[in-house]
This record gives sequence, structure tokens and C-alpha cells, in this order.
Amino acid sequence: MFDLTFTPGPSKICPEVKKDITNAIDTKILEISHRSPEFCSISQLAVENLKTFLKIPRHWHVLFLGSAIEAMELAIRSTVKETSFHFTNGNFSEYFIKLAKDLHKKPLYQKAVWGTKNDYTEDVPNEAELITITQCESSTGCMVSPEDIKNIRKKYPEKFIAVDATSIMGVIDIDIKQADIWLWSVQKCFGLPAGLGIMVVNQKVWEKSRDLHQQGINPIGAFGIEKNVNKMLKNYNTIATPNVLNIYLLGQQTQRFIDKGGLPTMEKETRIKIAKIYELLDSLPNITTFIKNRNDSSISLVCAKSDEATVAKIHQVCKENNIHMGTGYGKLKPTTFRICNFPAITIEDIKLLSSVLKKAFHIK
Repeated sequence: MFDLTFTPGPSKICPEVKKDITNAIDTKILEISHRSPEFCSISQLAVENLKTFLKIPRHWHVLFLGSAIEAMELAIRSTVKETSFHFTNGNFSEYFIKLAKDLHKKPLYQKAVWGTKNDYTEDVPNEAELITITQCESSTGCMVSPEDIKNIRKKYPEKFIAVDATSIMGVIDIDIKQADIWLWSVQKCFGLPAGLGIMVVNQKVWEKSRDLHQQGINPIGAFGIEKNVNKMLKNYNTIATPNVLNIYLLGQQTQRFIDKGGLPTMEKETRIKIAKIYELLDSLPNITTFIKNRNDSSISLVCAKSDEATVAKIHQVCKENNIHMGTGYGKLKPTTFRICNFPAITIEDIKLLSSVLKKAFHIK
């Protein structure tokens, strides 16, 4: 096993969360009924803390799902009658296209070369009902700025906008009102165990989902948006048996984030740490960042590239020092490695990694 991980997910769990897990066991939280008033109170706290931390309007809806991919599918199924449009620049943003095809929709898209940013000034086709954006492309480390999202919202106020913020939600100060749907998983920037997806939607999405179902276009199934929303509105409960542990942990973790100063503080700390990671990469021979323009690179995840031998050496050196370095993704695996910069990663962790790698490359 390893003592420290820099993988993009499941990633390092915050030390405080480990104490929360012990408390959940000791106080029998994991043994309560998920239909009980006790669980509903736990769920309510998590929802209310999320709304405070992310400045979510009170009339918007927070849903607990199994994963971000489940939320991606629900986003398409709940808003698209025929045509969707997708900005893609890596593996995960392209997954929206696959889901749209699987749901027998007509996906249109603008595919940017991996490692580059999309041109968000280009026109989206009129027939597109939904626009999808991946704010942090986990396979490449490319980031969409809040300003880009704001400009798309301004240009297309009538279209639905869904943002996959899986690898960045919680460390960048965003205006949730600039999109209709936000989705992510908790095993990244929230420093929690894997197994809980979050979806935030406005009332417009709920109404569109209902209308498409009533028209006989999109089957609602067991887990449609409106069923999820109605269940949460009734008593903060879920349709399926929920991840009670992670919902409890989410409530505790978001309270800590709020107490620290909220999103502005989280972003400030993340930017300080990413600068240290760049300092390290710049000091190493034959290594560059995969995203050439660092203004387009995520503050929460760096994809670095080199030749296969150097990448293999990075992984071997880290392994020998009980550090788990993130591998490249898909076709990028042989020539890239990834370093996550989530809140659980500390300055001390980065200093340790820097010491190990500089020693291996004989850099003082």
C-alpha cells in the first residue's frame, strides 16, 4: 500500500473525515434506518450546509445519487427531447456524447484537441436544447473558468446548461446561477470516500423533466429528476437506499469548509498549493505540463507529460517512497502523470513529493 496519494480519485481523505467515520460507527449512525427521522435530519444538514457553502439559492434542489455519471445521464434524460450540444476536450467531457447516443438523442459537439481549451465564443446550434460543459477535464487537467460559463449563460439564456464540476467543485468560487445543472462526486475536492454523487438543479429543470415525461418522450423510470426532487422536498429522503455514511460525512465536511471561510478561502488555499506544484514540475528535467497555457489549466489537478521512460521513473520513485502518483488517463497513460491538488493535499505533502522527486533527479 502507500502512505500518501496524489491520484485524482478516489483520492486522499481528509484527516478530520477519518474521525467522522469513527464517530459514525461509535454512535450507530450506520445502523439507523434510512427512512427514519434521524437520517432525514442528517440529510437535511448536508443539504443546508451545501447550500450555504456553495451559495445555492434556497429554491434550488440538491439530489443525492450514486455517481456523477448517473447525474450526467439524468441531465440529458431530463432536458433533451432531441438534440444536445457538448463542449469536449478530453475523455470525461466526451462521455456526455456517449450517453446522449445511448439515450437515442442527437448529440452535436465541438471537440477541442486534448490539451487545449474549447472556443466558447463559437455559436451553439439553434436546435440544441442542452449545453454541457466539463469545468475540469480530469483526463487532461483543462479548466473552464467561471467567466467562460458566465458568458455562455449570457449568450444562451433560454438553453439548459449542465456543468460537470467533478474534479473542481468546492475549490473555485462559482456563481451557481450561471447554469441550470451542476453535478459532481465527493471523492475529489470534498475529501470523502467514493460512492456519492451530487446533483444540483433549478426549478426549470424539474419542470422540463416533468413535461417530457408527460409528453411520452423520456421515460421517468424509478429515478427521474421529478421523483428525486419530490422525495427530497417531502422529508430530505432519497428514492433508493442512500449512502448514509457519505451523506453524514458531507454534512460534517461542509461545515468545516464554511467555518474556514467558504469558497473564497478554499480557492485561495488551492491556488497557493498549485503554484508550489508548478514550481516542482518546472524544476524537473524533461517534464512539462500537458496544458500549454496555464491560464487554461485546472487549479485542482495537473496533468504533466514527458517521455515514457521519465514517466515510468516518476512512478517507480514514488512507489519506492510509499507515494501513489496519479497515472495518465486512457491514451495519455504512457506519457503523462497526474497530480491532484484537492483540499486534503497539504503544503507538507507537496514538500514531501518535491523532496523525493528532486532527490531522484539529483536536483538541489
